[in-house]
Amino acid sequence: MENKKTKYSSIINRTLMIVSIVLVLFVIPLVFINAKIFEEFLISSGIKNSPNLKDGYLIAEFNDPAGDILLQLPHVTIYDNARNTLDIRNFSVKKVAFNSLSGVGIDARLNVCIEFDGKQPNPFDFKNGFSFPVIHFYLKTPGTQKTQIMSDKAANVNFDEGGWNYQVIIDGMHEQARVFDNTGKFLFNGLGLYVKFEYEKGYKGKQNHITKTIITAGLPLELIGDPVYGKWKYYIVTGLLDVKNPSMLYQPREDSSNVFDYVTSDSSSRFEIDSSRRVSLSPLVVNNSDF
Repeated sequence: MENKKTKYSSIINRTLMIVSIVLVLFVIPLVFINAKIFEEFLISSGIKNSPNLKDGYLIAEFNDPAGDILLQLPHVTIYDNARNTLDIRNFSVKKVAFNSLSGVGIDARLNVCIEFDGKQPNPFDFKNGFSFPVIHFYLKTPGTQKTQIMSDKAANVNFDEGGWNYQVIIDGMHEQARVFDNTGKFLFNGLGLYVKFEYEKGYKGKQNHITKTIITAGLPLELIGDPVYGKWKYYIVTGLLDVKNPSMLYQPREDSSNVFDYVTSDSSSRFEIDSSRRVSLSPLVVNNSDF
């Protein structure tokens, strides 16, 4: 009889211990986080309003007009309403870097944000949530010498004579952005690839009321460099997915362009094309003195 009482008492004690652990580790912290006092703490410490908790601190931003697609889409039913999916409306570079315990475990990164009108369709059911656009982002970082571009992954365009030293390919098939050098050698993967939607006022979460799609790719700051120092040059272009091409870009003919849209700071050279039918790109130049 005494053994039964001891066993019963032991079960009760263990149960109480488990309940206590759950309360301490989960219930109480959740109540605190959802309480107003926690919100006031975040605001007072500057954490809640920190751009780090959004896309990062804005380094540079460029708008692009609507309806300026350069090429015709393939005459296939699936692409009938796909023009907006390749038409860049806004391009921005942001920096995420925490200087306090609030960012423990979050790697510093350069965020590349590309905005499109409407909702990106995903007929191929890619994990990233978009199927059609392939985004090429090229960087020339400070102090980089001019080198010849030898990569078969580069877009079929004319780059500024200074060229670039990093190429970033962003597409719906791969879980991360992929970074290459100007010979086509793979260097490293990005740090997160995200798709965010904006909605008509009062219709948040309603798929039929999406007004914008923003694709954001994070790149490790320790490998790319810090964009707030020195002179940086950026090129951003979009093309249509073609998995058979090393560049991932659809090309109507072997000698034709494969760029559907690009962002330039000089509207006068918007449709500058040479005798080989290549678009000539001017870089988006950002100096640290600009902000």
